[in-house]
Amino acid sequence: MSVRDEFNDKNIRVRNDNLLLLKAYRGLKLFILTCLIRGLNLKIIFIID
Repeated sequence: MSVRDEFNDKNIRVRNDNLLLLKAYRGLKLFILTCLIRGLNLKIIFIID
């Protein structure tokens, strides 16, 4: 394995890690938004009742 191959391998790995982080971050944001919306809906239901 040449130095260049090793460098490319590291770059690909870093890129994949960044993609995973981005997906995790987006998933977390969606999860938090969903929780907030559900919480608001529950509060509204309690206020109406």
